[in-house]
Amino acid sequence: MAWAKTSKVSQLYPETLTQIAIVKWFRLQYPGLYDHIIKIGNGGRKTAQGHLLSGRMGEVVGASDLFIAVPSLEFSGLWLEVKPEKFKIVPSNAAHAQRQLDFIDKMKCAGYDGEMVIGSKEGIDAIKSYMSGAVF
Repeated sequence: MAWAKTSKVSQLYPETLTQIAIVKWFRLQYPGLYDHIIKIGNGGRKTAQGHLLSGRMGEVVGASDLFIAVPSLEFSGLWLEVKPEKFKIVPSNAAHAQRQLDFIDKMKCAGYDGEMVIGSKEGIDAIKSYMSGAVF
C-alpha cells in the first residue's frame, strides 16, 4: 500500500487501511459493480446520546464493516468484518468480536454469506471465493 504512505491516509488505523485496500481491489477487479461494495457506518466514538440516536437510525452493534450486494448461486450477498493484519482476540476485545461473529451467524441464517477476515489478502481471497459463484 505504497499509495497510503504519501498521504494523510497513512495516519489512519490499520483496520481502516486494510478496508481501503479491499475496497480498492474490488472496485478495480469489478468496475461494473463499483457501487455494490458498501461500507456499513458503524463504529467511532459517540456520546451516550449519539449511540441512542444511531440505534434509532438503524445502526446495529456488531454489524460487519462491508457488504457486497451481489447475489450468488447460494447466497444473497456477502458480509465482511475486516480486521487488520496482526489482529488477535484478547480479553479486551473478545466481547465485541463475539458480537461481530454473532452478527455474521444471524446473516448466514437469513441467506447471506459472511466472514471475519484478517488482513487485506484474506479479505480479497474471501471475495474471490464468493464471487466465483456470483450471479451478475
